Amino acid sequence: MKIEKLPSFFEYISFVFYYGGCLVGPSYEYKDYSDFIHKRGIYAKYHGFVIPSLVNLFAGFVAMGIVVVFGKTFDIEKMTEEGFKNGYSLIWKYTYLNITMFVQRCRYYSAWLLANANVTVCGFNYDPEAKTYLERYQKISCARPLGVELSTDFRKKMEDWNCSAQYWLRNYIYLRINSPVEKDPKKKKDVMASNVTFLCSAIWHGLYPGYYSAFAQAFLVQQVCKGMFKIKHKFAGIPSILRTIISWCGIICLLNYCAAHMILLDFDKGLKLAASLDYTMTIFIFAGFVYFNFLGGAKGGRKSSKPKEPTEEEMAKLKKE
Repeated sequence: MKIEKLPSFFEYISFVFYYGGCLVGPSYEYKDYSDFIHKRGIYAKYHGFVIPSLVNLFAGFVAMGIVVVFGKTFDIEKMTEEGFKNGYSLIWKYTYLNITMFVQRCRYYSAWLLANANVTVCGFNYDPEAKTYLERYQKISCARPLGVELSTDFRKKMEDWNCSAQYWLRNYIYLRINSPVEKDPKKKKDVMASNVTFLCSAIWHGLYPGYYSAFAQAFLVQQVCKGMFKIKHKFAGIPSILRTIISWCGIICLLNYCAAHMILLDFDKGLKLAASLDYTMTIFIFAGFVYFNFLGGAKGGRKSSKPKEPTEEEMAKLKKE
């Protein structure tokens, strides 16, 4: 994303206040924006299409309708009340948590999908390297709701949420610390890079304790998921469909529990939420982290597949950037 010369004042102002992303996103690189405005590279021809834009527009209105209909019924604040803690079964509490956090996400989906429709109809979202028709118009998407809701990979869920911010954090925080160019495994700093990235994201959000609680637990969950991945062969006897269902249920509960702390903001309310769930989620997260990282729970397990080594051209490009 290297640029050859600094933009003029008016070019920079037009980049900052471009109507497609100045309010709720998505964010984008100046190089992409400049190519789009001057019709260079992949933007040399008009690639804006109405159908993908209408898909985003329709999905945005559906998300908006879900919030209007269910927003008042499902409120995460209710889970911090003493009556809720003692008045319902644990299964219903988890059901309520998952429904409530889905409704909360729809608040963001509604705005982000409408923003996606803006950048899609004008062609700014065009990605010629995408495999499917709809993915061809998700280059700078704010979020990918289907990935967030249906994936059984915790990291994938996080990557599909607020994609533009994830892209920025990965390229300008994570990879600055844990460079893909570094080949010596002893010098790899993936854990430190993850910690710093989560911390920067928390500070970026604000100074409420709930943000830091959410991101700290998200980091622990990510480490637990890595450990589970390494021993997944031990569950080969379970039917594939059943494994997928169990994985999805577990991951969505973990995601919603962490995200709930962000919505509650207050640390005390976060503790009340944990108590409402009989501390089951808190125990699972911390016990899993200790088991896999200090007690050798993943020992003898399969190592996660190594990422593809960057080519010489990709390494030269990374060094330039």
